[in-house]
Amino acid sequence: MNQLLDKTVVGGIGVIGLLPISLLTPLEIPHTIWSWVLAFFVADFTYYWMHRLEHEHRILWPAIVCTILLRIIILL
Repeated sequence: MNQLLDKTVVGGIGVIGLLPISLLTPLEIPHTIWSWVLAFFVADFTYYWMHRLEHEHRILWPAIVCTILLRIIILL
């Protein structure tokens, strides 16, 4: 439950921090089904490449190790 609270707080801070930028930008993305589909694939694509880079570059390995350890701790 603590992890859920942490992620909610961090996400809330991110949204509050990006809100002024979204109000000032002259660009607008329409809220259609296609924009959500595109956002899904962009998020999946970026996650894939970040995960791949974590496996290829040794300096990024602690991120994977922490993720695995957190999953093990949560399951216990």
